[in-house]
Amino acid sequence: MVDPRIAARPLPKKKLSLIGGTVKEIDPIRNRMTVDIYGGKEMKLIFDDRTKVTRNGAEISPLLIRKSDRVYLDTQLASQNKIFAKQIQVVTKFEAADLNGQVVSFDAKTRSIELRDQLSAAPFRFVVDQDAAITANGGKAATMADLQPGALVMAHFNSGPSGRSTIRDINILAAPGAEFTLYGRVNHLDLRSGVLAVQNKADDKAYEVKFSPAQFKVDDLAIGSEVAVTAKFNGQDYVAQSLNVTSTGQAAKMDSDEGADTKDAGKSDKDKDSKKKDEKKKDNEKDSDEEPK
Repeated sequence: MVDPRIAARPLPKKKLSLIGGTVKEIDPIRNRMTVDIYGGKEMKLIFDDRTKVTRNGAEISPLLIRKSDRVYLDTQLASQNKIFAKQIQVVTKFEAADLNGQVVSFDAKTRSIELRDQLSAAPFRFVVDQDAAITANGGKAATMADLQPGALVMAHFNSGPSGRSTIRDINILAAPGAEFTLYGRVNHLDLRSGVLAVQNKADDKAYEVKFSPAQFKVDDLAIGSEVAVTAKFNGQDYVAQSLNVTSTGQAAKMDSDEGADTKDAGKSDKDKDSKKKDEKKKDNEKDSDEEPK
């Protein structure tokens, strides 16, 4: 058991990114590792006691990781822009994996596609299987012609012993020019920059939307407001086409007012009790003065 005084702090809740590659260097003493990313450059990572390490699903010690091991990593950004491995999966039995990323390029002739995820500067290269299932957001059927540069996708791929990764199915989450309707609570707002974040109720995801404060009525817009936004994805950002405040957060204000009323009511009851005690005390003193001497 690790002494709680020196144990690592719990991990912050941040979005994870799945990265695959081959171990180039491993230092289990200093908790450092360098991985050659599939189709990209090498990546340096750190890990610690919070990192779960498995081999084909069975938990192992980091000491058992070897050079040239094929690994998949659940990673997130740590302090000082270092990349922390929350989970290291050493794979000798080749299974499927998922990747969320953005299309950098696609060659319809060779079916070669480059995807960039949120953490890696270099894109990953894949081959789209000839019979791959391609869908658009919502499960609608799509084609390879819809794999435009800038599109946000989720890809399901297999990596064989040769290191060649083949996409078996790919879902286009957002294509350039597509419009989306977002409805939910504002959890971030910067009127100066014209940026807000909406916690969309349909999928419980936060979407950052750019808007022009001069174009829309923003008097009632505040953190906690409920909004309905129609946004167009331009390949880089979601840009508001319409923005309506459906609720200004009065419910929270009403709760606060009710709390104040309850407090005042409690104070009033206390004052009444005190007044009754004073009246009773005065009656007792009066009775005492009227007794015959």
